[in-house]
Amino acid sequence: MTSGDRPRPCPIRRAAPRDLDRLVDLDESVFGLESLTRSQLYHYVTRSPSLLWVAVTPSDLVVGMTLVGLRRGRSFARIDSLLVDVAFRRRGIARALLHRAIQTAEQERLKAVILEVEPKNRNAIELYHDEGFEALELVADYYGSGRPALRMRLEL
Repeated sequence: MTSGDRPRPCPIRRAAPRDLDRLVDLDESVFGLESLTRSQLYHYVTRSPSLLWVAVTPSDLVVGMTLVGLRRGRSFARIDSLLVDVAFRRRGIARALLHRAIQTAEQERLKAVILEVEPKNRNAIELYHDEGFEALELVADYYGSGRPALRMRLEL
């Protein structure tokens, strides 16, 4: 497949209340017991300073999302979640969502983007390295007992 033949990533837009059922299902399918609750997702969609972006198909089906954590007085954005429906992976959607998260931080005039990722998630780590993120530290028990996270940072 040549670069001209690659599928184009889905459009990205702000999440809306109408997306909640799909967001809950998608988050649960990827993260299981560690998924966000419906009320947490509702908060991010409607009231939070953080921004929830979704990747959608032409029929407006949500197939991916990224939650960009923003807090007043903080000089960095945190990617609190980035996920793509298993059936839609390997199409550039995660990269497009990551770019949107970085653009959000740039628009907010922040100095960096930080995220945590499971060390065994080699595909995600490769994507983050490709986009300029550097590994900072291993955080013990981040995802629960015996499950560390690799903290990564992109300077803007």
